[in-house]
Amino acid sequence: MVKIVDSLQQIGLTEKEALVYNASLDLGKATVEKIAEQAGIVRTTTYTQIESLMKQGLMSSFVQGKKTFYTAEAPTNLKRLLEKQKNAVIFGESLLEQILPDLLAVHGKTGTRPVIRFFPGKEGLITMRNEVLTMKEKNLSVITAYSDFIKIFSKDEATAFTTKRKAKKINIRVLFTKENDAYSADSQMSDAEARELPYKDFPLNFDIYIFDNKICISSLKDEIWGVMIDSHVIKESMQSLFNIVWKVAPMLKSMT
Repeated sequence: MVKIVDSLQQIGLTEKEALVYNASLDLGKATVEKIAEQAGIVRTTTYTQIESLMKQGLMSSFVQGKKTFYTAEAPTNLKRLLEKQKNAVIFGESLLEQILPDLLAVHGKTGTRPVIRFFPGKEGLITMRNEVLTMKEKNLSVITAYSDFIKIFSKDEATAFTTKRKAKKINIRVLFTKENDAYSADSQMSDAEARELPYKDFPLNFDIYIFDNKICISSLKDEIWGVMIDSHVIKESMQSLFNIVWKVAPMLKSMT
């Protein structure tokens, strides 16, 4: 019984419809009370399922004496159910083809909405940095608190990232702060355009990576986490701010 009920559900009946139809097949003509008992569901629910099955041409009723009896129609009628489903799929495919251009147009408009993803912990930052390496435009702008960065990433880890970046021919400009670092920022940015900001005036505790239409922000102190924002508007605004600071960085450094 269980196998038949499962198969009937796969064909398109609900679980209770399958139970009632299978019970009716076993009983032949029967009252709703008998069908409910055989199906293992309450009588009021059985009435509802019988009505649904009758609408699908899978059950019928007749009056004999003072009682109403119900009987299952031939299982070959289940083919009509499958045909109906096939026709619905064909209609759905045709309808989708008609409205797809409009849906794509709407999707294009919503593309201006920023997509924000959260990356917890150091492993999250690694995942986020690896996505940086998939950039299309090959131009990366970075603002980094180097003193905090090297507390999270070892020299080997930093060098590995730099090696991958160079292999992908990604150009980089870096604005950084540092103090009493265990190893030199210059060793990790030998091919980069790098400008230092005075640490006492810019006590940063984060990294910002600007590329394509994305902004990656990494919190490097206390709780470690990263956020990636995919938004052309926000990226362009951050890029403009970066460019402004880039221009005045030498002047700021010379004043310290």
